[in-house]
Amino acid sequence: MTSLHLPFVDIDDFAFKKRFTYGTLFIDLLTHEPMDMLEIREPIQVIEWLQKHPPIELITRDGSKLYAVAVKEASPNILQVADRWHLLH
Repeated sequence: MTSLHLPFVDIDDFAFKKRFTYGTLFIDLLTHEPMDMLEIREPIQVIEWLQKHPPIELITRDGSKLYAVAVKEASPNILQVADRWHLLH
């Protein structure tokens, strides 16, 4: 999965098996298509993924501290915004 619109990305976790196995999903915010998926939800892998995609300027995400720290570690220049779904729920 790839995208040409990398500056605007959503990052969220999802369950392979609820309460046991989680992954990380990256969504292109312009096309709303999945860009990539990590089979785990660990900060180091999220940091590595973000550092391999330096054009990212803005990330929407849930309130997860894990993702907040990973994004800040990858690049303090990436603007982090709470995503609409999590704000409304």
